[in-house]
Amino acid sequence: MCYFRKQEWCLVLELLLLPVISGLQDHSELEINAKTGSNITLQFFEKPLGTYTHITWLYTTKQKILEYAYKGTETTYAGYRGRVNLDNITGALQIYNIQKEDKGDYYMRVLKKSEEEYKKILNVFDPVSQPTIKIEKTENLPDSCHLILSCKGEQQNVTYTWFDDSGLLPQNEEADVLERIITPKNKSTFYTCQVSNPISRKNDTMYFTPPCTLARSSGERWIATWLVIMAPIIHTFLLT
Repeated sequence: MCYFRKQEWCLVLELLLLPVISGLQDHSELEINAKTGSNITLQFFEKPLGTYTHITWLYTTKQKILEYAYKGTETTYAGYRGRVNLDNITGALQIYNIQKEDKGDYYMRVLKKSEEEYKKILNVFDPVSQPTIKIEKTENLPDSCHLILSCKGEQQNVTYTWFDDSGLLPQNEEADVLERIITPKNKSTFYTCQVSNPISRKNDTMYFTPPCTLARSSGERWIATWLVIMAPIIHTFLLT
């Protein structure tokens, strides 16, 4: 996707544009990631199914969601009434107001001359909460300083990514903690912590006067403003 992969900021662009690019959903994918409260479509075919006799959608292989007889009756089962809608041309199933308990395996069975079965795995996530960078330690050393930052938030099972002036920083074993020995050669004017899961991401940024004097904390405004301006332009460039 990126022609300048050796440059650190190229990696930053890939990370920040992931939600834009992943929005171009490939319905052939086995797994779908959804946000709590959103509406989704489980779909295997873009084109009409053609001649068929019967469609059945199931949650796991035992719990029926919906059955449809071609040009006949449609039956929606308890727990899904008012929450689902079938496109009887392509077989796609829309589910509204997705909740955590909806995660799992979904099956579409189509009866033609023989029965065909297709499977989707649905993962459901809450949006990540706003993280906050805190200074755990700052120690002045000769011509340098020892800086430890932590990225605090009310979330579990998330990915932490750190950036500075040079771009993406190497990951530590404790990904929510950044420890740096700041020297004139590797000084930075800011450090950004990005917290993400498959459906959302948020940032906090601290600005410094090198080597380790706190200037200000800006929340996610720095990256958010930059993305609003640059993401559509870069997205168009990557797709050409």
